[in-house]
Amino acid sequence: MEPPEFVKLASRPKTKRVRQKDEALKRQGEWAVSRKGRIMTCSNCGKPNHNVRGCDKVIILPLVDSDHFVHKYFLPQEYAILISVYAAVALICFLSICIGYFMLESKKKKA
Repeated sequence: MEPPEFVKLASRPKTKRVRQKDEALKRQGEWAVSRKGRIMTCSNCGKPNHNVRGCDKVIILPLVDSDHFVHKYFLPQEYAILISVYAAVALICFLSICIGYFMLESKKKKA
């Protein structure tokens, strides 16, 4: 009794072709190009030597163009961020004072 014949099943094609043993040495660098020496450019502002995560121009992209008339009614982005941070700190301080006050009042009523 002989084993059944091998049948190749259908599947996705290979992403890279099978090369000969000496072929990779002859044509080294033609399949995979190195990124060494390339200049990184930001996809947000287009300037070199940084990417979007390191971009200082905009934290969140606005929905309208920068020359739109609506921008003259709003503060610059730096002030908007500072105001929201100060408001959050003030809210946390106010809540902690209120919680401390109510805790002290509840201890006075029990005594």
